[in-house]
Amino acid sequence: MVQSVKRILSFEVPSATEWQSPTLAATFVPNWFEDISTTKNKKLNALKAYGSEIPPWPHPRSLKSIENLTKIRGSNVGFEYAEAFELGYEKII
Repeated sequence: MVQSVKRILSFEVPSATEWQSPTLAATFVPNWFEDISTTKNKKLNALKAYGSEIPPWPHPRSLKSIENLTKIRGSNVGFEYAEAFELGYEKII
């Protein structure tokens, strides 16, 4: 059975994406958004399992910062909460 890739999405990484120098490479420019309004709390609870990888506020990877980012990304496209991605490839059928 032959399977092919249908879509490639790059995701945002808080404290890596926004700390990148815009003069060294292209910055993250999202063009694909997923509504997470009904699953945002599951996402935040799952992140709590990473303990030391989730520093306190005001670090960009803090739970408060991540929740704020989901609000900003949601407001970009008319959702209450969203995650943003860059669409790198999509197979057109």
